[in-house]
Amino acid sequence: MRFLLLLSLLANCWLVDAQVDTTIYTVAEEMPRFPSECERLDTTAMVKSECAQRALLTYVAGRAVYPQEAREANLEGTPVISFVVEKNGLVSNPEIVRDPGMGLGSAALRVVQIMQQEVRWRPAFQNGQPIRFQFNLPVRFRLEDPKPYVMAGPDSVYTDLDTGLAYEGGNEALSSYLSETIEYPAEGLDSCRTGQIVVQLLVDPLRGVKVLDLTDYNNLGFEYWYQAIHASHGTIDNWVPATFDGREVPTAIDLTYTFTPENAACSALSTSYRAALTKAQEAAQAIQAGELESAVMVLDPLIEEFPRDAQFRILRAQAHLDANELVAACEDLTMAQVVSKVNWFDAVTSLICR
Repeated sequence: MRFLLLLSLLANCWLVDAQVDTTIYTVAEEMPRFPSECERLDTTAMVKSECAQRALLTYVAGRAVYPQEAREANLEGTPVISFVVEKNGLVSNPEIVRDPGMGLGSAALRVVQIMQQEVRWRPAFQNGQPIRFQFNLPVRFRLEDPKPYVMAGPDSVYTDLDTGLAYEGGNEALSSYLSETIEYPAEGLDSCRTGQIVVQLLVDPLRGVKVLDLTDYNNLGFEYWYQAIHASHGTIDNWVPATFDGREVPTAIDLTYTFTPENAACSALSTSYRAALTKAQEAAQAIQAGELESAVMVLDPLIEEFPRDAQFRILRAQAHLDANELVAACEDLTMAQVVSKVNWFDAVTSLICR
């Protein structure tokens, strides 16, 4: 009797399993939707679908990595990945159905494989029931033309120019203004503090100015920063804006301020520092010419005399890097970072200082 009852239960189970719809659909009354914020809103299915499409594009764009091989070959293309959105919203069976080559198909497939771990879709529905659905996802890889500008926070800074930024009256007028405006802080006279500060100044089409960055190569301090920023702001309305594509555009210029005390007690050090700056320019030219050993020979005595000058250190580090002398380059870059707090060579330092 128990045996017959068991057979009856098994038969009923097989009957239920036989009625389960395992069909993979390609058309449905309600298409599957990538999860988005619109799913929580009381709105139409069409609005939710459009919102889901935008969310899917954003998701793919944030995870698709352009293969280096394709980038170097200037190859663009749109691979297509097919996968199944299951009844529970999970993704299964991803495969490449169209591959332009050079790793584009594999790169697109990796996006869907990540999606398998991170995302649960709203499944497709037919007759009010969730169904399995075959979804084809095109992933477009397109090489963008380089933009004529870079972003500095909220500001556009044009780097491709038809005509460059100019100061009214020319460079002599600018130098004259800066030398007349800048004042050496009294607090530095006792210590004979010398050094350079570079202000990166943004000049907009309306001739307004804005300080984007300041680099203190000798850790001079706040009073010196104030002088450099004050003088920079004083150039407002005296610029001829740069142009690109027939219109005036914002661009940046580096203004270098050299602080050397002129009192009698500091005159010898000031003269020596100005001479060192001239030598440093010679070293920079030697590095550009590939004369690395000569550049280091010029820079060594400068750094011996001014060991905490970050600008000299960075120059010598560049010569050491080009000569593949990584330990010496690490030492100079580390000291430059300590002194000037600059962070634009952090990536290099992390690679060579091991």
